[in-house]
Amino acid sequence: MLKGIIMYEEPNLVMHKFRGLFSINGKEFQEVSDRNFAMRGSVLKNTNFVIGIVIYVGTDTKAYQNSKTRKRK
Repeated sequence: MLKGIIMYEEPNLVMHKFRGLFSINGKEFQEVSDRNFAMRGSVLKNTNFVIGIVIYVGTDTKAYQNSKTRKRK
């Protein structure tokens, strides 16, 4: 059985930046950043396999915050 810890930044309006850490079975923490992060709806090609972590935090996500319409001034 795998047991892990994921730590990540608070949701914010900066859509193309992401920083976090993860550890599986008590091993050293590995960095998760925007370089190895696939947004919802992404399509991966020319890949034999993918190991992924899916995190749902409700409406308090970057994608949801950026989809809101802005008020006009």
